[in-house]
Amino acid sequence: MLQSHYRRSGVLRRLFQSLPFFGVVSFIFLVAYPPFEVLTETNLSIHMLQHVLIVLSGVFIAYPLYKAGKFDSIKSTRAGILGFVALSAIVVFWHFPVAWDAAVLNPAIHVLEHFFFLLAGLMIGAFIPMLPDNFKMLAFALALSAHMFYGFFLYLTPTAIYPVYPASQQATLGLWLFAPSPAFFIGFLYFTLTRESRRLDADAMARKGLPSKNRASKIFHLFTTGASVSMIVLLVGYFAITASTLYAFHSQAQGDSVVYIAETPVSWQYSPQNILVVIGINNTVTWVSHSFTEDTVTGGSSGTAVAFDSGPITPGQTWSYTFVSPGVYNYHCQYHPWMKGTVTVLAES
Repeated sequence: MLQSHYRRSGVLRRLFQSLPFFGVVSFIFLVAYPPFEVLTETNLSIHMLQHVLIVLSGVFIAYPLYKAGKFDSIKSTRAGILGFVALSAIVVFWHFPVAWDAAVLNPAIHVLEHFFFLLAGLMIGAFIPMLPDNFKMLAFALALSAHMFYGFFLYLTPTAIYPVYPASQQATLGLWLFAPSPAFFIGFLYFTLTRESRRLDADAMARKGLPSKNRASKIFHLFTTGASVSMIVLLVGYFAITASTLYAFHSQAQGDSVVYIAETPVSWQYSPQNILVVIGINNTVTWVSHSFTEDTVTGGSSGTAVAFDSGPITPGQTWSYTFVSPGVYNYHCQYHPWMKGTVTVLAES
């Protein structure tokens, strides 16, 4: 019984310290931690960085499993080529402006986009190692060249390719993609030219009976373990604080004419979404922003309701509107179409 307990503890400890565990935690953190996730809506470079980090999360999950022989049953050059083709199709598709903008404006498509980039990382970790060495080098050179010319194109194009972002951000992203390319090529050449000498060094260490894992490997595993703990603490803490804050919003707003704009993973919505006011009593409604980005309160016609629009409400700002006619007033956020609310206005009895 005691031995079984220690065995389970050992398995859990190894899992917690493993790269796949770090990959899973980093993926959840990247898509669920609002201070980072919300920035992807307003900053094109941050959105691209999120894609890169999600792909890396997939690599951290799949590559150790590949090394452990989990994909041996399908391991072949043919599988590697098919995986490379599928990977290329995924990356190209989600960088088309229509798909990119749809992912920003539609939450369901946004979630789908995240999982496809995770799948791209899984494919890199599982299928690219199956390719022959010369094909790996060719694939890397093609990917690097495509990235470089894509960045060059974005930098030189004066009109916004991705309409939901300003052209100035597009130029900045193009610079970020293009500028490091020479350093990547130098690294690529160094890696290629020293590959044989590194293999000979590894063989020599193996003949001497020296351990294959070096100090850098141990430091890296310590780093990933610490990073996993930090991300878990941040996520759990954020969700706990968010839940208590939203509960306080809801309790405070009951019977009042205050609506909170709360962009959080618990409720990315107006809180409360539906409010009842009476003319002459509490018919001035105030929206208070507890958001990470700009939002709007934009009304539309519904029965006798008249359209109203707050314009951009910045984080921490408030906006008030006085309703003078009975009716049902529906409104939404122009930047986040899924954010919707209703104000029901009653005549004074």
